[in-house]
Amino acid sequence: MSDESSMKERIMTAAMELFMASSYNKVSISEIAKKAGVSKGGLFHHFDSKYDLAVKTLFWKLGSELGEFLHSQPDIKPREQLMMLVEYSFELAASNANLARLIFDIYEEAMDKKVDLKLWTDFLEVHMNHIEGCYAKLGAARPKAKALLFMASLDGIWLYQTMMAAEGVPLDMDEIKAEVIDTFIPS
Repeated sequence: MSDESSMKERIMTAAMELFMASSYNKVSISEIAKKAGVSKGGLFHHFDSKYDLAVKTLFWKLGSELGEFLHSQPDIKPREQLMMLVEYSFELAASNANLARLIFDIYEEAMDKKVDLKLWTDFLEVHMNHIEGCYAKLGAARPKAKALLFMASLDGIWLYQTMMAAEGVPLDMDEIKAEVIDTFIPS
């Protein structure tokens, strides 16, 4: 890894840690630079703005984790890939309550500024295509629709769990996960 990419990764790691500990809107560029051990100028050498840093950091984190998860083991059967995705999604929801908020904060800024909307849709499309392929291999009558409902359910559960956790309302995530598996993953 080059010094440039190492520096960029160090900045993104610091940013993600701060965003997860607080929130996107409460973290300043100065805090991120300090945590990363770089000057603000050094940070702006790699990123055009706080938004640019946040969106690149988010897609770097999700893209690397999800991409590695979905594409690193092509010999895994489609049903097992879907099961692994359910496990990954529920683990993510349980361990990263602020991640849903970060996604919504950054997406809201993208919508307000009308920037990077294609970046968001491209990211979703790559992963939706993979899941659609799993359902096609499993013989689903409408694999694209099945993939969309599957992902929308996982995202909705994640959002709902985040909101309920913030209110101190416990959910039986094992029961919900079992229902997702029964509903979306053929035996």
